[in-house]
Parts: sequence; structure tokens; C-alpha cells
Amino acid sequence: MKSVHLLTMPTLCCVLFLFLCSEIHGQRPSSPLEITEVDLFGTKDWNSTGASILGLMLGMNRQDCFKVILKWNGHLDDAAGQRCIKARSCYVSRWDGYTGMSIDFDDNDDLEKIRIEACRFEVTRGDSISWIARNFLGETSRFVRLYSEDLTDAENLRAQILGHPSSVKRSNIQTIDYAHNEYWYGRLGLVVILDVDNNRRTEKLVLEFIRPHVN
Repeated sequence: MKSVHLLTMPTLCCVLFLFLCSEIHGQRPSSPLEITEVDLFGTKDWNSTGASILGLMLGMNRQDCFKVILKWNGHLDDAAGQRCIKARSCYVSRWDGYTGMSIDFDDNDDLEKIRIEACRFEVTRGDSISWIARNFLGETSRFVRLYSEDLTDAENLRAQILGHPSSVKRSNIQTIDYAHNEYWYGRLGLVVILDVDNNRRTEKLVLEFIRPHVN
């Protein structure tokens, strides 16, 4: 029996190590949580590797991203207007305009960040929720809507559904009239970026989906 125990221990250690790695870095599940079809923030034990935004998921290569977007007649473009052929950062559009979403590729041409500009305040138009954010459901939709309506209630809801951030980064250019804060949720792979004016009104709310990590 001793010999069997000695032979199996390395195997057990290896399996445990791989399991822990998958928990930290995340693995793409077989059934992704499409943010326009399920209430992502209201789902238990989610993280960014299981999230799908208009079919796009972290880790996809550039060609797969093109294929996914073509399925719903969308397109990718970049600042140079070269249809995101080589650019690191690209924005996602529909036939009738910008979705409110942009994506970043890493050095291997794999999708490493999905950025959603959920809402912003414009002097001429007032509060504006982006097209993609208008398609959120449940608590995810309420999260965005509250930030466009009442900052205090929105911050309370953020703490309630996302918990305590693993870190907070504050811009060194904050003034009396403006504040920029980034709330990092490492285990979720989510960054909530918030710009607030001196009237405690949300100027801009951005959600960034990145690889989960443990600080």
C-alpha cells in the first residue's frame, strides 16, 4: 500500500496545482454568460472568463472576433480607419453606429480586454446610456441606470453586488471639479472606472473585462 501511495501523490499534487491555476486565471466555460441575455451581475460565482459580450470572449483570437461580429452584421474599426486589421485597440460598431464597446488585443493577437462605455453625461444631451448597456438585464441594467441617476444609490449597489474591490486607483489629476477613480475586482476580472463632477454627477462610467487575477 505504501508504494501505491508514493506513486499517486505526485499525480494528486499535479491535479491540485492545475485546479488552483484554473481558479485563479479562469477557464472559458462551455456555456458562456452572454451579457445581453442573462443578468451577469446577478449571477452567482461569475468571472470575466465566463462572460460573453455580443459573442466576444476574452482569449479569442482576432480572426474569431471578426467571425463572431459578422454573425450579427457588426464590424471592427480602429483610430486609423483600417478595419482593425493590425491595431491593438479597436471599437465595435453596428450597421447604425457605435455600440459603446471597444476591445484590446495582446501581443499574440488574442483578446485581452473588453471595454464598455456604459454611460456618460453630455451637456447638450444630458445622461446618455450606450446601446450595449441599454441591452443589459436585471441588476446589471440597474447598476448602469443608477449611475446615470443617483451616485449614492449606485455606489451602495456596487458594494452590494460586487463586494469590496481588491484595489482602488485614483487619478493624480483630481481637482475640485473632477474625480477619476478605478475600482479593481481581481477575482472577477472587472474594473469599474468612474468619472464624477463636483455636483456628484457621473460624467462617465466604464466597465472593463480583463483576465481574473489574485492580488
